[in-house]
Amino acid sequence: IAKLHQEAKHRALKKLNITKSTSNSLRLLQQKAIFVDGVLINDKNFILKKEENYLLKIGRKCFVKLLIK
Repeated sequence: IAKLHQEAKHRALKKLNITKSTSNSLRLLQQKAIFVDGVLINDKNFILKKEENYLLKIGRKCFVKLLIK
């Protein structure tokens, strides 16, 4: 389970080593390849509530469980 603080999520994806770079994160957002709990994310400033668990899907094969504190 990755722990993520409230910040720009496309930067957080890089910090957690989910994506190779922040530009790669933005590219994935533009390509509509990022889903949170099955919902398509297409805004780089999307908000996740604190004290919640999320299932993040990037592309077809990358799944990450997130805990927001």
